[in-house]
Amino acid sequence: LTPANAADDSAVDHQLISMSATFSGRVLRYVIISSQLATCSTSKSNRASHLGPHFSAAASFEASGTGLFLPLMLSGELRSLIALGRYASCEERLREVFARIETSGEHWIEADIHRIEGDLRVAEGDPAAAERCYRRAIDLACDQEAKLFELRATTSLARLWTERGERQRALDLLAPVYDWFTEGFDTPDLVEAKTLLDELP
Repeated sequence: LTPANAADDSAVDHQLISMSATFSGRVLRYVIISSQLATCSTSKSNRASHLGPHFSAAASFEASGTGLFLPLMLSGELRSLIALGRYASCEERLREVFARIETSGEHWIEADIHRIEGDLRVAEGDPAAAERCYRRAIDLACDQEAKLFELRATTSLARLWTERGERQRALDLLAPVYDWFTEGFDTPDLVEAKTLLDELP
């Protein structure tokens, strides 16, 4: 699913909802749908209409008392809330996600949640706070040897630096992380990093 072939979000929505009935399938489906629709829809009203059922699905999943993978599931909701401009709701949800990470012990996703928090700070117009979040995400990812999360956070920080004119600094940060990878160059995270690198000196 890409913006180019997602003209009919509703059809895509129903197609994906009809897929996998397994527990893991429901979790991954929610994360993918909420992330994709947040970027594919052309307006906030379109996003809201299509993402609404998935916010309800997350609430139902949470109410069931199932804690496993819930921080992952809620990370998709966080991205969607930012895309919708619902920053206050995102702040509240962030606190809940960090609390759940502590209680569940699912620290493996903590770095990516800090990255998403950085995206929220960018959207709120606070680049200094965003940089602190991205640096925290990078540090955690490095400690956990989570190269994908390190790449995501590094790409976000490099983009932030690029936007304020620090292009060489951004290149020096991102290039070594990207060069670590030896496969998967057609995946969204690597494509995004390469696109940014191609724009830098």
